[in-house]
Amino acid sequence: MVRQAHQKTPWKRWILGILVFSLPILASPELDSEFLLAVKEGALKKVEGFLSQGAKIDAKDGNGRTALMVASGEEVVEFLIKNGANLNAQDQEGNSVLFYRLQPLLKVKVPDMDDLAEAKRLIESGAQVEYAARKGEEQHPVSLLNIAIRNKNLILTKFLVENGANPNHDPGGPEEYPLFLAVGGASSPPDLAITEFLLNNGAKPVFTSRLKEIQTVEGVRQIGARNAFHYATETLGSDPKIFDLLSKAGTNINQRDAQGTTPLMEAISRKNVGAAEKLLGLGADVALTDIQGKTALDLAKEVQLESVARLIGEKLSPKVP
Repeated sequence: MVRQAHQKTPWKRWILGILVFSLPILASPELDSEFLLAVKEGALKKVEGFLSQGAKIDAKDGNGRTALMVASGEEVVEFLIKNGANLNAQDQEGNSVLFYRLQPLLKVKVPDMDDLAEAKRLIESGAQVEYAARKGEEQHPVSLLNIAIRNKNLILTKFLVENGANPNHDPGGPEEYPLFLAVGGASSPPDLAITEFLLNNGAKPVFTSRLKEIQTVEGVRQIGARNAFHYATETLGSDPKIFDLLSKAGTNINQRDAQGTTPLMEAISRKNVGAAEKLLGLGADVALTDIQGKTALDLAKEVQLESVARLIGEKLSPKVP
């Protein structure tokens, strides 16, 4: 009987071992949740304690947000960075750590430099200002600089450029160059100060949008080759000084896009009288034609912009003194 008892003992120990070693694994989701709560509260001592107990440094909440995304307090952020948190982690929507640290500042027109300390520390440690956002099986390029420009945040725009953001970053879309957004392209609100800053800090005034083919009811059509002047005509009532900046910087006022449309023609087609008059004042060529053979005057008559048509007519037939 004693011999049989000894034979069962290894089985009992094996089962007990499974239970013991399973406990941390079963407990880890709860531990991670407590860890994330402490991170959100900015409770450094608790954060250190939970991490020492086995919490994951890159634990995620239900939306895929990591500890570094939701952390409160510079001390906690610094602690997470030093302990190897993933600086370029993304949530389920493809938003990055740096995006989360900058997001509260997007609507703040004049953020304090202390507010940017965490973001600066992240960038210096390797956080990317331009990255490929992942959402499921899909990926799309993201530029935090473009996000700042779309929010008309000059301070954040300056901060990002000064900390490595490329003022000529091409995320892949036909309208996504930072300068195009600054002048009012792609439904972005135009901003004179941001336009001037970009042009003074490396933005290329001569860049044009990518050529691409699209399918229409008439067949395949090529679009693209538009420059900043084209995009500046998209918003009615934008500051005319934006056009002056582009002209001074060397942007081609007579750039013809893939359809032969010049900025003047674009302004007329959009019934943007102010932009059309400004372009005429800067010397836009009124004799150019698009691929259909139409001139700016033809288009002005088509859309019934009588004042613009009159100005063009005066340029074509100047009065003899």
